[in-house]
Amino acid sequence: MKIKDFQEINKVKGDDLDSKVRIVSILTGKSEDEVESMPINEFLKLSKEVLTKEVSDKYQPFIKVGARKFDAIFTMKELNAGDFIDLTHYTKDQETIINNLHKILAVFYKPRKGLFKKKLMDRDEVAELFLNELEIDVALGYSVFFLKVWKGYIKSIKPYLEKRIKKEMSL
Repeated sequence: MKIKDFQEINKVKGDDLDSKVRIVSILTGKSEDEVESMPINEFLKLSKEVLTKEVSDKYQPFIKVGARKFDAIFTMKELNAGDFIDLTHYTKDQETIINNLHKILAVFYKPRKGLFKKKLMDRDEVAELFLNELEIDVALGYSVFFLKVWKGYIKSIKPYLEKRIKKEMSL
């Protein structure tokens, strides 16, 4: 399942038959009409198959998406101020995090410089590639890692910034 599929499934509300049809449609690439016209036993079998598929949350320090390779950032020191500001916007709340998952990952996975690549991809290009091509397993693995680090960082940075501001104001 790609990140864009995960985001679409997250928008589906309810546990009724229409919702299940929509989810099966997203996961299989079939239209909702195709899914609705299936014999019930085929629909139930397909539903069980796609809805019970396990997703890994194993962290991967480097990934390959299409022909491109990316390395993960391990520490917050590797982020610049723009990255940090973008992340605060991308992680405002649960809904925002899911909708921006590909953008968050584009901050934390940097393109490798290839021997024959003329230019590195910019972050928007990386985010678009991740949205359409990156499997959710990779996203979940880094997300678990990132959220643990991020929560600790946010808790520790506020007192540090408050001290820094007081110090600056006293000069």
